[in-house]
Amino acid sequence: MKALVLRDDNSVTLNTQAPFPSPTHGSVTVRVIATIANPNFVHMIRGAAGSHQFTQPRPLVPGANCVARIVATGPDAVSLKVGQLVLVDGFVRARDDPDIQILWGMHDGQTPESKKLHRDVWRDGSYAEYLRTPLENTYVLDEETLCGPVSKGGLGYAPEDLLHLIPHGVSYGGFRSINLQPGETVVVSPATGVFSGATVSTALAMGANVIGVSRNAEGLEKLKAKFPSVRTVQATGEVEADTAAIKAATKQPVDAFLDLSPPAATGNSIVTACMLSVKSYGRIVLMGGRNDASIPFPWPLLLFRNLTIKGGFMYEREDIRKLIRLAETGHLKLGKENGFEIASSFSLEDWDKCADAAIEQTASGRIVALAP
Repeated sequence: MKALVLRDDNSVTLNTQAPFPSPTHGSVTVRVIATIANPNFVHMIRGAAGSHQFTQPRPLVPGANCVARIVATGPDAVSLKVGQLVLVDGFVRARDDPDIQILWGMHDGQTPESKKLHRDVWRDGSYAEYLRTPLENTYVLDEETLCGPVSKGGLGYAPEDLLHLIPHGVSYGGFRSINLQPGETVVVSPATGVFSGATVSTALAMGANVIGVSRNAEGLEKLKAKFPSVRTVQATGEVEADTAAIKAATKQPVDAFLDLSPPAATGNSIVTACMLSVKSYGRIVLMGGRNDASIPFPWPLLLFRNLTIKGGFMYEREDIRKLIRLAETGHLKLGKENGFEIASSFSLEDWDKCADAAIEQTASGRIVALAP
């Protein structure tokens, strides 16, 4: 079996004789069809300024989130069957303590228990031909509906198109955590990246009105072209002006704000302006990777407006199930014709080219894939 291996010196090499990951109790083995070449992972191993400071055991096979097909099942699998098309989710929780969490193939967490879970149990990820995956992180996809021809009532997606469910899952978990309702108005920032751009379409699929806020004028133009109903605001960095512009973008009060700022946005004022635009009794969920020592928001306003501000790390398993249903019923639209495409796809042998493409193709709706 072929697999990419992350070494102690941050190099990624191809192992052509990796062992086949046979399923055990609580797992299945899948053949990886396509997996996300995560730009955050590439920035991290290349030591880019402002990248995530994640840790993981070495050596390991990176990656986790993928679209795959089951090739073998463990003895306790009862609903998962060989041949099924599945979405594999890389947010893994310990079965005996859900507070212990890892980002499989990316981050082994902050505690000895989470590091043990990654190191000893789920060490190797999806940058390989085959993958052993937890039963509870393996979601069956309705292949006939999602990938069937439009002429026969299907949605016509290619299996790799379904990789776009992954970035949508993060924001869907955030919105469900603040109980976003149809007809409400939500601010999304930065709104023009792979994950934040997916946040916009997630909110629209949930029936919300969306205001996208970003410094990126070109990205906002493309966002508006893709989703004409979305109001856009180009941020200037001036808190008062940006707050006023956000409020002026809609006739309705702002009910909620979801932030997905990257680590490089630490210290900028856009998040403050977005938070200030939220009405009394509004909700704010912070899901980005900023490294601020404190939340940049006036304490008195938090009290006087009765705001709810919460952190959001990933999602619940039920969120992923419901997100898949949104896609299967056609409410969450994927595919190139809907602005969500695979920008490029590479084999394991072409990792260096793939990594370069991953950090270049970070616009909304564009994913770089590894296809083992």
